[in-house]
Amino acid sequence: MIVRARRGAACAVLCALFCSLAVPAASATLFGLVDTGELYASIDAGTTWSAFSLVPAHDAIALAAGGTSSELILVAESGSIHHSTDAGATWSAVTAIPVSDVVSFVPSPGLFLVLTASGGVYASTDAGVTWNGVGVIAASDLVSAAIEGNTCTALTATGSIYRSIDDGVTWNLVGTLPTSEAVEIVSYLNRLWVLTRSGDLASSVDGGATWSFVSTLSQVGMSTLIAGEGELLASSSGGEVAATSDGTTWTWRGVINQLTVRALATDIPVGTGVAAAGGTSLLRLFPAPWPNPATGEIRFALDLEESAVVHVELYSIAGRLIDRPVAGEVFPPGRTVRVWEPETRFGPGVYYLRARAGGKTGARRIVWLGR
Repeated sequence: MIVRARRGAACAVLCALFCSLAVPAASATLFGLVDTGELYASIDAGTTWSAFSLVPAHDAIALAAGGTSSELILVAESGSIHHSTDAGATWSAVTAIPVSDVVSFVPSPGLFLVLTASGGVYASTDAGVTWNGVGVIAASDLVSAAIEGNTCTALTATGSIYRSIDDGVTWNLVGTLPTSEAVEIVSYLNRLWVLTRSGDLASSVDGGATWSFVSTLSQVGMSTLIAGEGELLASSSGGEVAATSDGTTWTWRGVINQLTVRALATDIPVGTGVAAAGGTSLLRLFPAPWPNPATGEIRFALDLEESAVVHVELYSIAGRLIDRPVAGEVFPPGRTVRVWEPETRFGPGVYYLRARAGGKTGARRIVWLGR
C-alpha cells in the first residue's frame, strides 16, 4: 500500500523504484491501472503483480495495445491520450480530446472510438492524432463499450444497451439488462458479457437484446472486466483478480493490492497503432477474420491505400510462426478479401493473423477450434 502524505518526496522514491523495474513486458502481460498513477504488471496471468512504471495521468481509465504488444495507448478520463513504444516503460503525449468525462476507449483497426459518460462519441481515423465528435447516445450514465467487427455496443450503469453499426455515428437502444450497477461490457466467445459492481456476470448471444445471469463472484465492489487470452478477467476496485474461461466458474488469481484499481488491460495487439503527427496509420486488417472461432476455411480482408506486396502470417501467442496464408503477393489498392483454408496441422487455441505491406503491419486475433 502506498501512503501519499508527502507527495513530492514519495514520487521521487517511486520514480527510482519503478525505473529499475520498467523492463519491456513479455507477451500476454496483464496490466492494472491504479488511481495513484502507477501501472502494475503481471506475467503469470494475474497471480503476482509488480509495480511497472508511472503513467502520466492519474485519472487513466483505459489501456490497449496497438499493432504490437510493445505499443500501448493510454486514455484518461480528462481526455488526454498518451503513447508508449516500449511496453509501458515510458510515455509521450499524443493529443487531448476536449472532454472531461471519458468512460470508454474502443480501439479497432483503422478506427478509435471514445465514449463519454454524458453520451458523446468521438472518433479518430488517424490512430489518435485528431478527433471528431461523430455521434451522441441518448444516455447520461454510460460506463463502457465493446466492439466486434463493425458493431459497437455501449452500456449504461442502469443496464441500457445501445448499438452502432456505422462507426459510432448513430445509436439504437437494443435491450436492457436488469441491473442498476453495471460496470463493464466486453465481447468474448461470440457473445457479450456484462459485469456488475456486486459481482454478477450476465451474457447475451443476440447482440444485447436479451440477457441471462450466468455466475456470481464472491467479491463485491467489482470495477472492471476484460477479455484476455482465452478467458475473462475481472478485478475489484481493491485489486482482487479473478478469471473464468466459460463465464460460469471463477478462480481467484491474485491481488494488485492498491488503493483503487481503475482498469485491467492486456498487451494483445488490436491491429492498429498510434502514429506520430503527420505519419501514417498501420495497415488495416479489417474486419476481423471470420468465422471466429473457426474450424475450417477463414476469410480475411485487407485495406490498402496503394498497391503493395503483401505477407500474411499466422503466429502462436508465444510468437512462433505457424503458417503463411499469403507469401509475397501483390494486392491492389482498396479492399481485398481472401479465403484461406489452413493446411498446416496446429492445435486448438488463440493465434494471431499478422499482415505486412509497404512497411506497415496489422494483426488480428483468431480462435482456432481445430478440425
